[in-house]
Amino acid sequence: MAPETSYHPGPLLDPRTLPELPPEQKGLRMSGRSTKVSSDRLRGEAYMSRVLDNLASVAPGGRNAALNRVGWSLGRWVAAGALDQADMEDGLYEAADRNGLAADDGQRQV
Repeated sequence: MAPETSYHPGPLLDPRTLPELPPEQKGLRMSGRSTKVSSDRLRGEAYMSRVLDNLASVAPGGRNAALNRVGWSLGRWVAAGALDQADMEDGLYEAADRNGLAADDGQRQV
């Protein structure tokens, strides 16, 4: 049995009931976000380099599973903005090429 749903007509939130935003104060910066991004990018690139080197050395029999694990792992860094998706994809392909997966399974499978 499905739970009973309720319907409430009208807007979910009336913008007129919201408080006013405080005025922007000059000289205030967000808490060092630009530093954090560059720091995250450096960490992400170092991590990507390490895992791609490991992927390039995986022997037949575990290459595809390793490629998938590394792709998922690096994808989190891309989602966080620490890595560029195109760089990650290029790196994954190069590692699969170096370990022979691209040659054995074909370019479209990688």
